[in-house]
Amino acid sequence: MGMKLNFNSVNQAEKGTVIYNAKEPLASVCMIVKGRVLAVNNGAKMILGSGSFLGISELNVGHYINTYIAFDDVTFYCFSISSEEELSKIFSLNNDYRGLMAASMAKYLNEMDKIYQSLVTYSEQIYQFTRSNYSNYIETGNKLGFVQILIPLYVISSKIFQD
Repeated sequence: MGMKLNFNSVNQAEKGTVIYNAKEPLASVCMIVKGRVLAVNNGAKMILGSGSFLGISELNVGHYINTYIAFDDVTFYCFSISSEEELSKIFSLNNDYRGLMAASMAKYLNEMDKIYQSLVTYSEQIYQFTRSNYSNYIETGNKLGFVQILIPLYVISSKIFQD
């Protein structure tokens, strides 16, 4: 379970403190005022800084997707909301929050795209490596007279990723 939060007020967390845990029901979102927070999800990690919102991208799901951990000593403001319909409560407090939230989401999406693009690149490299070594395996087996075992995943993926 994440830390005990004081809603609609400034909170502080020491480095390493879990603010929100993945899969916990969403009860609030936070705006980082000072410091940085590490967002972790299935091995993917992203650092969020001042002006970023925690939990905003999960409002439509109803629970936290990421685990949020204080990367530094962090100061943040915690808003008590649990659904997209309640965003107007935040916007009514300060019109600047709309812009900050939009910028925070744009940065978040940009970072997610960088992660996605690196995964695509790595998967293509792994595919080419596997394909090259599989070809070597078949050639060597043929030269030496060994029976090769067909790898179904390679056979399927070669139909998908044809040159």
